[in-house]
Amino acid sequence: MNRPSKQLDSHTWRFFVVLVPLLMLPMVFKDIFFPTNENVYSDPVQQEIRRQLEGKNDKLLEYGLEQRRLWIFYHGRSFKAVWSEGGKLLPHAGQLRKALNEAWIEGLHPQDYHLEAISTLWEGHTPAALTMLDLLLTDAFMAYAEDLHRGAFKPVSVDAQWYISRKPFYPDRVLAQALSSGEVSRALVQLRPRHEPYRRLSEALMFYRQQQQAEGEWPAIATGPLLRKGSRDPRVISLRERLRREGYDTVPQTRHNNLYDARLAYAVEQYQRRHGLHVDGMIGKQTLASLNVSLAGRIRQLVVNMERWRWMPAELGERYILVNIGGFQLQLVNGKGTELSMKVITGKMLRKTPTFLSQLTHLIFNPSWNVPDSIAAEDLLPQLQHDPQAVVQRGFRFYPSWREDAEAIDPFQVNWKEINSGDFPYKVRQAPGPENLLGQIKFMLPNDFEIYLHDTPDRHLFEQPVRTFSSGCIRLEQPLALAQLITGQPEERIQAWMAQGETRALGLKEPIPVYLGYWTAWVDEQGWVQFRDDIYGRNRLMMEAEGHYQG
Repeated sequence: MNRPSKQLDSHTWRFFVVLVPLLMLPMVFKDIFFPTNENVYSDPVQQEIRRQLEGKNDKLLEYGLEQRRLWIFYHGRSFKAVWSEGGKLLPHAGQLRKALNEAWIEGLHPQDYHLEAISTLWEGHTPAALTMLDLLLTDAFMAYAEDLHRGAFKPVSVDAQWYISRKPFYPDRVLAQALSSGEVSRALVQLRPRHEPYRRLSEALMFYRQQQQAEGEWPAIATGPLLRKGSRDPRVISLRERLRREGYDTVPQTRHNNLYDARLAYAVEQYQRRHGLHVDGMIGKQTLASLNVSLAGRIRQLVVNMERWRWMPAELGERYILVNIGGFQLQLVNGKGTELSMKVITGKMLRKTPTFLSQLTHLIFNPSWNVPDSIAAEDLLPQLQHDPQAVVQRGFRFYPSWREDAEAIDPFQVNWKEINSGDFPYKVRQAPGPENLLGQIKFMLPNDFEIYLHDTPDRHLFEQPVRTFSSGCIRLEQPLALAQLITGQPEERIQAWMAQGETRALGLKEPIPVYLGYWTAWVDEQGWVQFRDDIYGRNRLMMEAEGHYQG
C-alpha cells in the first residue's frame, strides 16, 4: 500500500511561498492600510470631532450647525481641531470671537453666530467642551464670512424685484487660507464690500447705534397745528431736541425755547432736503411723519440698505452708471469719483422699475418709440376714445403688425370706443419729434425688461421730490451731459445731430456697465445721511426678515 508523500512537490511549495505572505499582508500592515481611530487619532479632541460628525447628531442640530459642511471641512483636515491645540485655545480663536461680537458694525446680528454657546464653552478645557467649541467657531466663521461677503439673505427670498446675480462663494476656502496665515480677523475684513457707499453706511450705523446707546430713543413730536417760523408752541422744544440728536444746530437764538426761530427753520429745511421732502421750513404732515420715524426704525433702514450693497458684485468696473431707483438719482462713476449726478424719474407703482445689471452699448438720437402693447391698451386707448386727434398730433401712428411692409392705419376710421383694453389689435409707434416721450436721446442697454434710459419732454416733473411717473424706464434730467461724457463727442455736435431731426445711432467703443439698484438710505458727499421713503415697499419684507433685530 503506497502512502502519500509527506514532502511537498516543488510546484506546491512555490504556491505556498507566494500565497501565505499575500494572505498575511492585511494583518501585518493593517495599521497602515486599515487604521483604527485609536491608532491615527491619538488626540482626544480629534477623536471627539470625528465622533460628533459621524452619523446623525441631534446635538449639532440643536446648535444649528451645518453638519455636512463641517464634515467635509474637517475630513479634509483629518479631523484636527482648528481653534485649539494641546487643550488651549489659539490666538485666532479670540480674533474670531471679537469679530463676531462686532458684527453689528456690518449691520449683521452677533447672536446669529452662536455667540451665547461660544461664551458658555469658552473656559472649558475638556475634550468634549473643546470639540463643541471648535465646531461652533468653524460654523460661525463660515456663516459670518458668507453673510458679510454675499449677504445674510438670498435676494429672491426677500426682494422679488432684485435681478442682479451673485457669484459663488466658498467660505471653507477662505477659512483654510486664514488658518494657514493665522490672520483670521484680516481675512474677515477683506470680505467686507469695498464699495464706498457701503463703508459710509457702516459709519452712519455706528453713529446711530451710539446715539441709541447713549441717549435712547428720539423724542416724539405730538400732532397739532402747522409749525413754521414765528410759531410759539410747546412742541417746538421737542422739535429742537429731535433735530439736535441727529446733528442739526438748533440752539435757540433767544431765551424763548418754544419759539420757532430762523435757525430752527433752517435746520428743518436741511432735514427736508436730506429726506426727499418738499423744502419749506415748516412742519406739515409729511415732515412730521418723517421726524417721528423712530431711531430704531432708521437703524433698521440702514441695515437693510447695507444688505443690498452686499448683494452687489464685488467689482463694479472702472467706469459705470449707477441708478438708484429708491433715491431717484443717477451717477456716472469712475475710479476717481462721481463724474456726473442727476435726478431721474422711475416707474409708477403699477409698473415698478426692476433692479438688474446690463451694459450700455449705444445711443439713439431722435428715436421713435415702439409703444409696448400694455401701455397702448391701458394708457393710449382711453385717450383715443376721448380725443383721437390729440393723440395723432403727438406723432402716434397705428399699424396692423410690426412687419416692415405694414402700412399705417387711418385712426379716424376706427371706432375706438368699441375696442377694449384686453383685446387691443394694433401696434403703435410714436414718430421722432418734440412730443416723443423718449425725448431726443435714448440710451440702449439690452435686458429682458425692455427698460432703457432716455430723455423726456416733461421737464417739470424733475421738480417733484417723489418721481414715480414712468412706465418702468428711467427718464434723465441731463441726457445731453451724459451723452457727451460717455461718447466723448462735443456738445455742439450732439446738439446738431438732435436739431437735424433724423434718427441716428451711435455705438460706444467700450460698453459701460449699468446697475439699477434700490436704496432708501445713503451718505452724501458732505457726509450727511440721506433717507427716503420706501416708495415700492421693498424694504418691508427685508425688515420682516430682520424682525429679530431690535436696533
